[in-house]
Amino acid sequence: MKKCVLFITGAIVSLMLIITACEEISDNKNNDPVIEESSDYIWDEAKAIQVSLNGNSIAVDPSAGSVSGGKLTINSSGTYLLSGSLSDGQIIVDTEDEEIVRLVLNGVNINCSNNAPLYIKEAKKAVIIIGEDTENCFTDGTTYATSEKEPNAAIFSNSYLAVHGRGSLTVNGNFNDGISGDDGLIINSGKITVNAVDDGIRGKDFLIIRDCNLNINSDGDGLVSDNEDNPEKGYIIIDKGIMSITSTGDGISAYTGLIINDGTFTIKTIGGNSKSEEGPPIPPGGGGTAGGYNGTISAKGLKGLSEVIIKTGEFIINTADDGIHSNGKVTIEKGTFTIASGDDAIHADASVTVNSGTINISGVL
Repeated sequence: MKKCVLFITGAIVSLMLIITACEEISDNKNNDPVIEESSDYIWDEAKAIQVSLNGNSIAVDPSAGSVSGGKLTINSSGTYLLSGSLSDGQIIVDTEDEEIVRLVLNGVNINCSNNAPLYIKEAKKAVIIIGEDTENCFTDGTTYATSEKEPNAAIFSNSYLAVHGRGSLTVNGNFNDGISGDDGLIINSGKITVNAVDDGIRGKDFLIIRDCNLNINSDGDGLVSDNEDNPEKGYIIIDKGIMSITSTGDGISAYTGLIINDGTFTIKTIGGNSKSEEGPPIPPGGGGTAGGYNGTISAKGLKGLSEVIIKTGEFIINTADDGIHSNGKVTIEKGTFTIASGDDAIHADASVTVNSGTINISGVL
C-alpha cells in the first residue's frame, strides 16, 4: 500500500464565486448578463417549429431558417423540434434575437463529414432538450473544411449553452472535442456518452453539471473549463450524477476551482497507475526519474488549480498522475475514495484538509 502524508489545516477557504440557479452566470459579447431560468427547460410542442431531417434534405418552415441541401441555418429564436437523420449535414444557429433558441432532439442522428454537425454560431441563449426516451447522435469527420479555429467540436457553441432532458445523447468528436462552448456550459440532466480525440466536454468560462449520467472516453481531458484570462471563470461545479471518465489527459480539470457536491465517479487516466505516458509501467510507489509520474501530459484524476472542494461522493480514481491535485488547496468534507495513482494520491501545494470520509490508497486498480 502506498503511503500518503496529509498536511491538515483547520481553515477551509471556499471559492469566492459560487454559482446558484437564477444568478448571473455568464456574459455575452455585449456584456449583457445571461440568466439561467427554470422556464429555459419548458416548451410547448404545439408551438414548436417542426424540423424534419430526411437523409440528404431538410424540411422546415422557410421563415425559421434557410436550407441548402443538408444544411439548415436557423436565424430566429424559438423552439425547434428536430427529428430524423442526416447522412452528411449540419445544423447552424445564427441569430441576433434576444430570446432563447431551444433545440429539441426527438430521435436525431446527424453526421457531418467536414464540420460540426451542430454549430451554435451566435445566439443570446441556446438550450438543447434531449427528448424523453429518445436516442440521439452527432458525429463529425476527422477534418474540417475551414481555416477558422472554430467550430472545433461535434457540438460547438460560441454562446451560453445548456443541455437538459431525459433521453440519451451520443457525441462522437473525431476532429477535436465532443461538446465544447466558448462561453459557459450547463449539463442539467440527461444520459450523455462522449467519445472524443481531444476533450470530452468543455465549457471555457464555466462548466456546471447538475444531475446526469455521463460516460466519457477522450484522448484529452474528460471534463474541462479552461478560461485562463479571468480569475472568476474557468471553474467547474458538479452537484451530483454518475460519471465514468477514461482519458489520456486529466479526468476533470478546472483552471480555477473545482467543487463537487456529490456524485459517483469512476476515473481512469492513461491506463491507470500501472502506466506512464511514456516508458515502462510505473512500479508501486511511483517510479520514474522523480519518484512518480514522468509523462509530459497532465493526467490527474480531479484537478482544480486554485482549489478543489469535495463535499461528499463516491470516487474510484485510477491515474498515471496525481489522483486529486491543486496548486492551491484541497478540502474534503467527507466521501468514500479509492485511489491508485502513479504519483501522489492527494496533492496540494498549500494544504490538504480532510474533515471526514474513508480514503483507501491502494496499489493497482
